Amino acid sequence: MLYKPKAISHFMQNPKQRFTNRVSDYIKARPGYPGQIIQLLTERFGLRPDAQVGDIGSGTGLLAEIFLKNGNPVYGVEPNQAMRMAGESHLRDYHRVTSINGCAEATSLPEHSCDFLVAGQSFHWFEQNLTRQEFRRILKPLGWIALIWNTLPETESVFCADYANLFRTYCTQYQGGSNHHANIANILPFFGPQPISQFRLPNPGMLNKTDFRSRILSSSQTPEPGHPLYAQMQAAITTLFNKHQQQGHITLPYETAIFVGQLPNEYADHA
Repeated sequence: MLYKPKAISHFMQNPKQRFTNRVSDYIKARPGYPGQIIQLLTERFGLRPDAQVGDIGSGTGLLAEIFLKNGNPVYGVEPNQAMRMAGESHLRDYHRVTSINGCAEATSLPEHSCDFLVAGQSFHWFEQNLTRQEFRRILKPLGWIALIWNTLPETESVFCADYANLFRTYCTQYQGGSNHHANIANILPFFGPQPISQFRLPNPGMLNKTDFRSRILSSSQTPEPGHPLYAQMQAAITTLFNKHQQQGHITLPYETAIFVGQLPNEYADHA
C-alpha cells in the first residue's frame, strides 16, 4: 500500500514544473549514465540485483534504466507529468519499474521499502529538511543514498570555457551548472555527521549540431521562445558549434559525479 503524504506547499511544487516545455530536447540530448555505477555500488555498497531502488526525480528514465538492466525493481518517482510520461515511454519494455507521481519530499512510497535511493540531476531541486525525513521513512535500515550528476568541467579546454561562457551570457541564474550542484559543500549538510564517499567516472558524449542545440535548450536556465535573448542565444549556439565541431560533431567531456552515504538516525539532528 502506498503512503498518503500530507499536502505540500505551492512553493515546493513550483520548481518541479521547470522542465515541462523542455522534455523533447531533454530526451534528444541529455547524456545517460555509465554502467560502471552498478559495478561501483555492487562492490562498495552491496547492491544486489534483487535490491529495491527508488529513483527520486526519475525524469525521462535515464538513471533508472541502468538499474533495470541489472535486474533491480525500481520505483521511478517524478512530479512533472511531461517528464514522467517520457520516462514511462522510454522504459516501456522493462517490467520491474513502477512509475509514481510523487516528489522527494512526499514520494508516497511504502515505509522502509527501498534498499537504495538514487537521484540523477535532481537533488539540487529538493527541499532538504523534508526530503531527509521522507528518505528516512522509505529507506530500509542501513539503506544507501546515491546522489549523481553528469558534470562538464568549465576549464578543461577552450570548448568547455566557451560553453560555460554561453550560459553565463544568456542565463541570468547560471551558477556553474552541475559542477555547482555536485559540490561536496552543498551535499554535506544533508547527511549531517555521516561520512560520504565520492567518485567520478568518465562519461563523454558526442552530439551533432541539432542535438547540441537541444542539449543547451534542455537546461532549465536557458531563455525560451519569446524571451528577448532567445534569438541571440540561438545564433551564439551556432557560432559555438561551428568553432569547435570536428566532422560535424562535438564531443562533450562529461564526468559522472557520485556521492554515496547514509543518513544519521533521526535523533542525531537534535543532538
